[in-house]
Amino acid sequence: MDKVEEAVTYFRSEPFHRLFLDFRKKYESLGRIGGSVSMKKYKEEEVEAIAGFLGKGTEEVERRRLQLSDFEERLLDTKFEGLSLVNILESYFGESIVSKAEQAAKEEIRIEQLFLTIKQNHPSLSFWVDVLREKPPTTYSFYPWMQEEREFLSLIEKLDLAYNNLPSENKWERLPLFSQRIAQDPHAFDIGKKLGRLWIHLLSVESSVAVPKTSVGVTELLEEYGLLRDDLMNFVTCANLLAEYNGSVHPVWQEAFHMNLVRNVTLREVITLDRIYTEGGSRVFVVENSGVCSMLLDEVPSAPLVSTQGQVKLAAWKLLDFLAAEGTTLYYAGDFDPEGLRMADIMMNRYPGQVVLWRMATNDYKDSGAEVELSETRLKKLDSIKAPELAGVVKEMRKIEKAGYQESLVETMIEDLKQ
Repeated sequence: MDKVEEAVTYFRSEPFHRLFLDFRKKYESLGRIGGSVSMKKYKEEEVEAIAGFLGKGTEEVERRRLQLSDFEERLLDTKFEGLSLVNILESYFGESIVSKAEQAAKEEIRIEQLFLTIKQNHPSLSFWVDVLREKPPTTYSFYPWMQEEREFLSLIEKLDLAYNNLPSENKWERLPLFSQRIAQDPHAFDIGKKLGRLWIHLLSVESSVAVPKTSVGVTELLEEYGLLRDDLMNFVTCANLLAEYNGSVHPVWQEAFHMNLVRNVTLREVITLDRIYTEGGSRVFVVENSGVCSMLLDEVPSAPLVSTQGQVKLAAWKLLDFLAAEGTTLYYAGDFDPEGLRMADIMMNRYPGQVVLWRMATNDYKDSGAEVELSETRLKKLDSIKAPELAGVVKEMRKIEKAGYQESLVETMIEDLKQ
């Protein structure tokens, strides 16, 4: 048995395992024998074994931090003279011990080689790989996936195939069918999966836009590339609007207009239209709540109304985009809560100069009978609201910390529509 094996046998026969684990962590952290470890959490038998090896009393060892250099120096006074602590640790654990700095350097080289391989095998993705290499925050979650190179390269193969087989210009393909065509799995590009997240990031980079954080944002980005997520459940409610298709008034919209019918218009339909507009005026009223929309139409059935159903879906944005393109003024009314004010802020930012806040002034907030308590988490959302027109309501909401809702103002809104 050589001296190293003898040392390992000795230390394994005594309760040194916790100490050697701490020594290893310290060496990996510093890249050298240095620093110290605390004995406070060590068991009595562990402290006794360490004290016995060092030739010190247990109380002295227990109350002081043990220097790694002192332990290595003690080896000189034993039969293990000539062995370094690193030699013993590596033999004890059965593997080379590499500092974190060395590990990071090796990992950096490995990742760089991986990027070079991807660029060589998939040149059409070079622009995206260059962004990955810069490691912006939006890519942090991707790096752990690169530990499994074979799996990651398989994802890249599918990304390359997808990127080079997008629907033709002015053509549409539903995402599940696209996913089946590319990856033989209709859910492969789902946003919750690795491939889906990489795909959205790639398209964002290609479009030079921020990676979308909302479902609507993701849907809009995919739609730019001719990919539809769900074009049937994605709908917007509207009444008393007209639309054109292939250069003429759409007969369904025309009949609905003449009969004051309310329609749930799907994204599937909206994307086929050429225009959406209102007849004989330049105003359209947009409300957040479908119940409020229905109550308003009960009293004013001819009012040009849109209901976004709370969270604005892509179908609603597309419809509003059409109206804005016609120069329509959008009278927007949302709930008096942080989410409602945030949506009003987004509307005003998306359609500058074309949005008028409808019954969303500070006095309206006070009249809404705000009683629902707002949590600190929800109130924090008010920080993101920038529109000067909402500053008064934001200030009042921070003051009373309560939410109000559109239903309380329906009678007033009905009078507005009758004017």
